[in-house]
Amino acid sequence: MWKREVAYHFFRMVLSLTIVGITIFFFLLSVLFFPSLKLGKVSLSTYWMITLLGAILLLSLKCVDIKEVISSFTSDSGINPLKILVLFLSRTVLSIFLDEQGFFSYLAEHFARRFKKNQFSLPTRTSPSLPTWKRGVFRQSSEDLSL
Repeated sequence: MWKREVAYHFFRMVLSLTIVGITIFFFLLSVLFFPSLKLGKVSLSTYWMITLLGAILLLSLKCVDIKEVISSFTSDSGINPLKILVLFLSRTVLSIFLDEQGFFSYLAEHFARRFKKNQFSLPTRTSPSLPTWKRGVFRQSSEDLSL
């Protein structure tokens, strides 16, 4: 009896991996050769259609349990897809709002005026990880090298 269960689970695993492999293959083909599909005046991206079809196939062949999928989307873990999606969407909205208000244009003009004479110093003087470059701290003396 247990051999039949092991064979059944092995078959489901192989079927799942085969569907995932085929989905990835067709996804890459769609991105490389058919990035969009035109239906009259409407143009649709094809990458999401392939992955959606693979997911529907996995669910319809019962390779993945629907309750398990729903619980993985709503679980309170560090990698929660819904929370990550909300984070990306909120950052996108914030960036669009700041761009519409002219914040990024103001910053670009401000830094262009400030570093007009030497454009190569802009990345080194504005980098948050290298704030000491503008103070000349990296000039080492022989006293600094001795232990």
